[in-house]
Amino acid sequence: MPGYKFHILGGVATFSGLMMLCCHYGVPITPFIMLQWLAATILGALFPDVDIKSKGQGIFYKGMLFFLLFLFWTKQFHLFVIMSFLALVPLLVRHRGVFHRPWFVVVLPLSVVFITGIVFPAHGVLFFYNAIFFSAGALSHILLDRAA
Repeated sequence: MPGYKFHILGGVATFSGLMMLCCHYGVPITPFIMLQWLAATILGALFPDVDIKSKGQGIFYKGMLFFLLFLFWTKQFHLFVIMSFLALVPLLVRHRGVFHRPWFVVVLPLSVVFITGIVFPAHGVLFFYNAIFFSAGALSHILLDRAA
């Protein structure tokens, strides 16, 4: 089973491949967008291990803490409660369960894109690309686990 450094390396390799595809098809890319997509890919590469004590879980819960504080600060209490319950899911499932299923790591980000696209329609394309890079990183994680 590869460690988190190997999964990060796999995420960087996946990011590089996707960037070559984007450049080939003329997708407009700024340095900020490139860093954002790199971060999405690396986060995706660590995400499937969110259900065990890992670097991915630590990053997930630190990010969730900041997100929950933001929701609380902006008085979005209904979303705060929903996200609090969703944050418990990784603690309730078995390792290599749903978080290691290819369909899940594709459907989850695309669902988030759909919901955020309704709320912020001007940023729908950006959310979509982030989801693609996140899913690709997560799929690289699953592939590396299966190869090991």
